[in-house]
Amino acid sequence: MVAATDPNIELIAQTGKNPDAIRSNLRHIKLPPGFQIELYAVVPNARHVALAPSSNVLFVGTPKNRVWVVTNSNNSESAKKVIAFAPSINFDNPNGAYSGRPVDVVVAKDGSLLISDDFAGAIFRVTYSGS
Repeated sequence: MVAATDPNIELIAQTGKNPDAIRSNLRHIKLPPGFQIELYAVVPNARHVALAPSSNVLFVGTPKNRVWVVTNSNNSESAKKVIAFAPSINFDNPNGAYSGRPVDVVVAKDGSLLISDDFAGAIFRVTYSGS
């Protein structure tokens, strides 16, 4: 994974106009007694999620060309950071059509990340071998 300090990595704001609007809309949802709903993270085009075992990391697949990493470093009730996962992986081709599309993300028992690509008809396995 690219370090969060990389100046080219895309970071999604978790405060401001958009998150505030979502929180405002959530107040209008009626839930059964005892239940509550709150915003955990703003993630563009969020579709599928996979929680990494023994960590506070959530991987989010999209129907577009990104996988996002959502972190919650202090076990709070909302995410602290949303960044692009492996932004150097480019699923777009030059004419603007998708050459690939990550639509599901799963964390395997060994800790590797499995990303399905419905356009390529493939499942990619991402592992970490750094220190």
